[in-house]
Amino acid sequence: MFLTDDPVIRDHIDWLLTNNLVFQKHFSKDCRINRERGEDGMAGLIRIIIGQQVSTAAAKSLWQKFSDKFDASDPQAIISADDETLRTCGLSRQKIGYVRGLAQAVIDKEIDIQSWADKPTDQVVAEITALKGFGLWSAQMYLMFNLARHDVWPYGDLGIQNGLAQYLGQENRPSEKETLAHAHLFKGRETAAALLLWSIKDGGI
Repeated sequence: MFLTDDPVIRDHIDWLLTNNLVFQKHFSKDCRINRERGEDGMAGLIRIIIGQQVSTAAAKSLWQKFSDKFDASDPQAIISADDETLRTCGLSRQKIGYVRGLAQAVIDKEIDIQSWADKPTDQVVAEITALKGFGLWSAQMYLMFNLARHDVWPYGDLGIQNGLAQYLGQENRPSEKETLAHAHLFKGRETAAALLLWSIKDGGI
């Protein structure tokens, strides 16, 4: 299932490709941007932990290893696993701690992941970032890829910054502050713009 099949985000991508002259330089008129949607619930959060500070390819490989060994929607299975088994999935000691902390929070009902679909973005960000190991970037990834919110602007993401540099035609990658300041260019369609900027960074279509 693709995030880009979400009707609102698909419409926003089409609008940007039709009306934004810069994106038209990087993408063919009939291009198709396909980005996978994240797993539901706790599994989606675990995949985000696994993907922190590693390349997209490495994250995909590590997630496959993890999901081959564990039901990522079962917190008790993770709590019961020993560290060595979790390490064989490529998790560092720090990430093992984050995954265990998340699983315990689910077991203890400190978080209700399913309720996030109906909560305001600011509240979802607050609840995710209260979990150890989850910063703003992690919350934004969940909002974008799991909840399909259409106004997410991950200004701290290096891929977005590199894509924005190409979009702006500048040699140097903009800072987080500068990237945030450019959000107005895509107001209301931030998620779609982010997907396109990631693709620009990878060479466009």
